[in-house]
Amino acid sequence: QCAAIGEALAQLHVAGQAFEGRRENDRGPHWWRTTRDAVFTKLSGEEQALLEEELNFQTSHRFDTLPRGVIHADLFRDNALFDGNTLTGLIDFYYACNDVLLYDVAVTLNDWCSSEDGGLDEAKAGAMLAAYSQVRPISEAEEQAWPVMLRAAALRFWLSRLQDMHFPREGELTHIKNPKVFEQILRQRKAAGEGLNRLWQQG
Repeated sequence: QCAAIGEALAQLHVAGQAFEGRRENDRGPHWWRTTRDAVFTKLSGEEQALLEEELNFQTSHRFDTLPRGVIHADLFRDNALFDGNTLTGLIDFYYACNDVLLYDVAVTLNDWCSSEDGGLDEAKAGAMLAAYSQVRPISEAEEQAWPVMLRAAALRFWLSRLQDMHFPREGELTHIKNPKVFEQILRQRKAAGEGLNRLWQQG
């Protein structure tokens, strides 16, 4: 299933190059900052320190020259339909937008290939990345940016879950997901550092 998702995501990225419509990512760096301001006082001192450090890190590592195009931006396991191990559909394009393609891979991999403690299941990750790169090979610059993108993807969903938990939207039946899941993923990606680059070689 991880390989099937990797292949489908690459196909989406390739096909999207011909799509002329544009939509900015409304959950990008500007949203990160405004959401930080909203949730900051709700966090523990340790969480505040992690959030500040990561926002500063991401500000100093921008990759605006990497390949861009249409991305799903939320391709979690509950947004993919399978019949056995055969992928039959992708759903929920609510957050689809134009952004860095590699970021979309990072969003997807963080959900599909993380263990319970936030660490990476390298077998699953290798299968996904191998299938992806067979359709759209990544550049050396993308490979170098990979660890940062994994952290950016974890930060985005940590913040959104914090926002949903502390400021739930009225009148909607929503399931509040645990922010700690992506806090742990972020911590694990930080700890792994540049070693995350090897995932592409393994794939």
